[in-house]
Amino acid sequence: MIMGGVTTYARHNVQSSKSVIIINGSAWWVYAGGQSDRDGHSTTVDNALVIINGDVDRVFAGGRSIYGESIVNNATVVLNGTANEVYCGGYTEYPSAKATVGQANMLIYGWYGIYGLSRGQGQSILLNPAGCY
Repeated sequence: MIMGGVTTYARHNVQSSKSVIIINGSAWWVYAGGQSDRDGHSTTVDNALVIINGDVDRVFAGGRSIYGESIVNNATVVLNGTANEVYCGGYTEYPSAKATVGQANMLIYGWYGIYGLSRGQGQSILLNPAGCY
């Protein structure tokens, strides 16, 4: 997995102002945001950019929440290559987890199999869906 933000493993609440991920080869799961792994913890990325020129299994404009909350305020995902699954939101592992994306700008020029808001058991929120159409 490739994450653009910070994991809450070592700290309580963490924040990154900017994240840039460029995939020219292949990757499994790619998250524009970070990972929250404990209840009451949060990870935030203010501005995230993901460019995929190669092949990925899944790409998320949001982060990964096992427990707690992952937040991405503004994400841009550019898919020039291929992705089996593309999501405007984040991934939530358990029902108490929460993934929030302020705005996701999805620019798809390549191929994808599944397109949607999110994946997982928890709550996924997309505050401004305009860039996901």
